[in-house]
Amino acid sequence: MKTFIKIFFVLSLLIVLTSTDKAPKEDLNLCKSIIQVNGIKVFIGSLPSAPYEGIGSLPITVSWRGDAIKSLSTAIKKCQNKNPHFNGMIIYLSNMNNAELIKFKGTTIRRGGFGIGDKVSFVYTGHTYSGSVVQLWPDKATVSYIDNGNRDKTKKIYYKKLVLIKKADND
Repeated sequence: MKTFIKIFFVLSLLIVLTSTDKAPKEDLNLCKSIIQVNGIKVFIGSLPSAPYEGIGSLPITVSWRGDAIKSLSTAIKKCQNKNPHFNGMIIYLSNMNNAELIKFKGTTIRRGGFGIGDKVSFVYTGHTYSGSVVQLWPDKATVSYIDNGNRDKTKKIYYKKLVLIKKADND
């Protein structure tokens, strides 16, 4: 009887340990050929396993000899100047002079600590204004605000000159 109880206890313990349902945290890095440069996940000759949407494709110039990371960083900055709304890049081995820009689904693009929809304040010509971030660039954000004449305006402002008032609700 004691042997039966021991076997029953061990089997019960194994069943409980193997049946606990722990949902794994989604990992955007599930790939062997990934590097991260300037906050952008770069997939070279592979695809991300997390869901993503393609934003566009741009030609890139990367020197794969010598300091490839520095060269890739320069290429990413040029891509961000043309289309700042991506957080991943796929470079296919069949055409390494072209990059597919992607945005992972369920993520928010942030640059300089700011995201689209964030409420910010800034000082311009001696006056303090508040508004919302409407577009992100590598070193600036386009902010929509109301000026002293009660007119809607937009202005590109360096991130270091912005003060975050409130993050957007979608974060």
